[in-house]
Amino acid sequence: MSERLEFSYRSWGMVLTVVCVGVMIFGFTVSSFFDTHIFPAEQIGLIRALVVLNLIVTPLIVWWLYRKETRAGRVIVLDADAIHAPPHGFSRQILRVPYDTIERIHVTQFKSNTSLHITHPGKEIGIPRSGLESDGAFNQLHAELMKRVQEAQDNG
Repeated sequence: MSERLEFSYRSWGMVLTVVCVGVMIFGFTVSSFFDTHIFPAEQIGLIRALVVLNLIVTPLIVWWLYRKETRAGRVIVLDADAIHAPPHGFSRQILRVPYDTIERIHVTQFKSNTSLHITHPGKEIGIPRSGLESDGAFNQLHAELMKRVQEAQDNG
């Protein structure tokens, strides 16, 4: 019987996305704040209000996402007969997929982004390497999952 393994799972993609969008909006609104020739005079007050709103809202959203991701939360679990994992990095839902229903496991790499993809009937789970604690944890998850799926298919 295989032992239960747990892997901490965090997704920093959403935090990074919010920071990037916030910086872009901030840059646009600040440049508009100082360049009054871009907009008619009656819209300058609106632009200045957007600058202030962006300075307040973006840090609050980033703080909220950071707290959400650093709280004890999602884990990927390999138990005796199934993997328990979210379908993608932004999901709070946890799927239970029995090893004997897994059709394909493969690793994809695009530039510096590496992901483990687990295909099961009609669906796919994607686990980015950056969501796990280390490269070692990612490699251990991949190797252990491959072993358990092979055992389940040999026994089934």
